[in-house]
Amino acid sequence: MAAAAGAAAQGHRVGKGSLLLLSSSVGFGVMFYLTPLLHPMPAEAILTLRIITCILALYVLFAVTKQTKLVSETWRFIREKPLRIITVIFSGMLLSLQLWMFAWGPLHGRGLPVALGYFLMPLVLVIIGRFLYKDRMQWWHWIAVLFAAIGVGFEVVRVGSFSWETLVVALGYPLYFVVRRANGTAHLGGMMWEQLAMLPAALLLIPYFAFADPVMVARPELWIYGLLVSVFGSSVLVIWILSSKLLPMSIFGLLSYFEPVFLAAAAFFSGELLTTAEIPVYAAVTLAILVILTGGTLTALRQRRAAKQLVGGSAQAPRSKGPAGDSDFDSVVPVTGSIPIIQER
Repeated sequence: MAAAAGAAAQGHRVGKGSLLLLSSSVGFGVMFYLTPLLHPMPAEAILTLRIITCILALYVLFAVTKQTKLVSETWRFIREKPLRIITVIFSGMLLSLQLWMFAWGPLHGRGLPVALGYFLMPLVLVIIGRFLYKDRMQWWHWIAVLFAAIGVGFEVVRVGSFSWETLVVALGYPLYFVVRRANGTAHLGGMMWEQLAMLPAALLLIPYFAFADPVMVARPELWIYGLLVSVFGSSVLVIWILSSKLLPMSIFGLLSYFEPVFLAAAAFFSGELLTTAEIPVYAAVTLAILVILTGGTLTALRQRRAAKQLVGGSAQAPRSKGPAGDSDFDSVVPVTGSIPIIQER
């Protein structure tokens, strides 16, 4: 009886978390679509607002969830070693680069290459997890990586290089995740201090854009529009974080693939189009994503059936520990490797 009640509660958490995650994916897509409407506001000015609103959003989240002490606890942990302080600053720079790219791409008609980076990023995480952390990869992981490699190889042969916007996202985000995991700050407290480390630069840039940048001097109303979009984006981030706390890593990884779909859709609605020559790389990456989704879904369904059988036999379904020993991780192999984006502290 207790096992059945536990399974029902877990199902409710997964349902609620899935709804939140899909809502955040739609929200990020909407933000991607709204960003070009801020033109000619510089991406750097948008970044300053994103940093400030992100700090405020995280503080509100900490206050509501009664986790404000996590900020001070994280600071005590960081200051124990000077290298940790340097690493937090470096992590903050890496995260700021991604926030900047999220604004710069759609502003300059390069939303599709940025979206492609978000498609490739989980595959890069799988590869890093395999070779850096010795994760076990399923056979369908290898097929997905092969499809993605074929697409990337085709593009390199075709033009002699690969979109730098795609590489910034596909390689930059995994580097960010690996660095903060190695530093022991792969949690919300770490994210807060990463943003706080960037706050002085943001506060210095705002007067420059307000009084010295000709575009912003001529169009001061852009600050209001940019602030509204940034507040919206930070609210979506909070929803995304809440979903990560409710979902097992495997399901979180699977549903996360909807975000780049909405980003690509936003780029299309903004007027960006694929050329005929670019179709093969996007087709190959799409096949890789479909393989990941299919393999991950089938594995999750098998796991769920096994859990139901155990519950029916009055046994508790076994669960494996996540990277931080968190029992909330599902025993299905995460589709993004063992590199948690948000890790419980």
